[in-house]
Amino acid sequence: MRVLVLVTAVLAPVDAVGDSYEGRVSVIKPSVLMPLVVNVDPVFVLAWTQAGDLDPFPLDSQHTLSRPDCTHGGRLARLVRILAVQPGPNFSVMDVHQGWVDALRGLGVKVADCNLGDRLSFYCSRLNDPVEAIRLTNNSLHAVCYQYRPDVLFITSCFYLSALHLDTVRAHGTRIVILHTESPYEDDVQIQRASRADVNLINDPTNLERFRQVAPTWYMPHAYRPDRHHPRPGKPEHASDFAFVGTGFPSRVEFFEVVDWAGIDVAHWQTLAEDSPLRKYLAHDIAECLPNEGAADLYAAAKMSANLYRRESNEPELAQGWAMSPREVELAAMGVPFLREPRGEGDETLPMLPTFASPEDFAGQLRWWLAHPDDREGIAAMARAAISDRTFDAGARTLLRLLDGHVAAQ
Repeated sequence: MRVLVLVTAVLAPVDAVGDSYEGRVSVIKPSVLMPLVVNVDPVFVLAWTQAGDLDPFPLDSQHTLSRPDCTHGGRLARLVRILAVQPGPNFSVMDVHQGWVDALRGLGVKVADCNLGDRLSFYCSRLNDPVEAIRLTNNSLHAVCYQYRPDVLFITSCFYLSALHLDTVRAHGTRIVILHTESPYEDDVQIQRASRADVNLINDPTNLERFRQVAPTWYMPHAYRPDRHHPRPGKPEHASDFAFVGTGFPSRVEFFEVVDWAGIDVAHWQTLAEDSPLRKYLAHDIAECLPNEGAADLYAAAKMSANLYRRESNEPELAQGWAMSPREVELAAMGVPFLREPRGEGDETLPMLPTFASPEDFAGQLRWWLAHPDDREGIAAMARAAISDRTFDAGARTLLRLLDGHVAAQ
């Protein structure tokens, strides 16, 4: 039995498959008829387009896709059609995703950007069943893959994609790259996802060998976006002695609630309980999440910041990592001095920055550094130089070399 259901909806304020393929690619525009072809099993969601919305590459005389040269050169000049799948949340890891998309496009790769989060939000808003919403979101991605015919599916985080979707895509010849963003805290789940990919990139190498037992995997350090993360004057309305931007994990809230903030102008951005002593320092509407560009604005106007690693993990043995956090790389790139929690990579890369051992130590050091602006400027300059090469462009070049090697091996 087949039932054709026509649904008219506004799915997103931006093009659903990328805001640019030479300025023209769009599979689902803000207003479009979306037919849901419902079978017993499975359910396929087909995204229809208006005439002219999809502008595919031309076919050559052998009926294969003709692809322009890629500026990085090499064997991968024919592997330049990438469909990048957004993580779902439109904050935090979304900035990582956008950094990769921009860097790959800057290297001449044709990249379409699939708005997974908007699709998921659309189905969740109309169904009282999150599992079904995720299933329909995956099916809509099937349609996009069929229409765009990517050489590579580049997936950030892979929170919501099913094993069936990944296996189907690979079976049709598309290579899968998963950028895992939650190492080491969620490596138990991420290793399961990794088995479905041709190339895995992880943001902490603590469990690298466990990943490599199931699929090719490499450590990819956190990066910054030079167009956003650079020294600049802060906006007066954001000025503070100290600013912290981060998810309000209970371990972080517990730590900051013990710190003595007396006499310090604080701008916090976290989720807090009604009775938390930190509520008076909130620099935002608690019902809203801070846009990634807003985090950079707060950093630019702060005299000091800090990095505090989360303690929450899927399993107790996954709580301790080695790599720096994205916050550390971004702060260093912006020339903002910060207190950091000791960790292997940070100790090697940013030894000039002060570390803390307790909330009391944190408060004492913060007051000392606030009273010594010349010393702050000195360590900030050294930290910025130490991470200057950690750009998304460098990561994208590394990925293309890895894919080039993968093609050669096959």
